[in-house]
Amino acid sequence: MIDKTKTVENIKSLRTKLGLSQGAFGKRIGVTGSLISILEAGKIPEQKTEMYALALSAAYGINKDELIVNGRREYDAGIGCKCFAEDLIKIRSLADQYGVPMGKIVHDIIITVIYDEELLGTILNQ
Repeated sequence: MIDKTKTVENIKSLRTKLGLSQGAFGKRIGVTGSLISILEAGKIPEQKTEMYALALSAAYGINKDELIVNGRREYDAGIGCKCFAEDLIKIRSLADQYGVPMGKIVHDIIITVIYDEELLGTILNQ
């Protein structure tokens, strides 16, 4: 699992470094400033924190390891695949093809995974 405290600190640090409000920061992945506020306060469960961190890393084009700090054990949550870089290329291609922000596609994938417990379990056990 992740070190949630450090991951949340990294998320807030990225937003601050970019000089963005919580609303502007969250917009790229299709979430509100209120959700970013809750995320930065550490009030979101660890698993969902990791999923939002993955979405933010994809939306802002940074390596996921710059946001996510591993805790007790390592695993690749990915987005259904251990080849995260390849996933990002596919997602960027879809975003360009349909004229949709990349972050919105990542957000929709993550929401699907979060609410489909069987799919989430499959991903986490890869």
